[in-house]
Amino acid sequence: MELSVTGLRAASLLARHLPLPITTGSSRLLSLAAARLSREQRLMAERNLRRTRPERYRGTLARTRLQHDVQRVFDSYARYWVDSLRLPDLSTAAVGSGFTVEGLERVEAALDDGIGPILALPHVGGWEWAARWLHSVRGWTVAAVA
Repeated sequence: MELSVTGLRAASLLARHLPLPITTGSSRLLSLAAARLSREQRLMAERNLRRTRPERYRGTLARTRLQHDVQRVFDSYARYWVDSLRLPDLSTAAVGSGFTVEGLERVEAALDDGIGPILALPHVGGWEWAARWLHSVRGWTVAAVA
């Protein structure tokens, strides 16, 4: 499913100005609809889940487990969008409180030596959050290539 620029701006406006319980509830409803209507994405999620834990999807409850886990994938993606759309309005303290950082001394050392380090971030969350943290909390200039 693709969002137009206008749709993305509208979603951002809503996510940033509606109370979190409303946006969270709305994201759940949208994830339920998307899981039902996005056949190709649902099948891709099923294939990926089967590859990562094939033993989970064998036996009598296999189909039920798979449907449940696919829905969790769609729920997670919807939460990602809500969180990302709300990110510009979060305080620096709110952004900073969500991070645990290891190895930052290497980045600091590179910067102290006049080297612009390249960070390769694992895909365990939104890179937008890392960029916002580096800029807002650490005060560093960030350029992102996605």
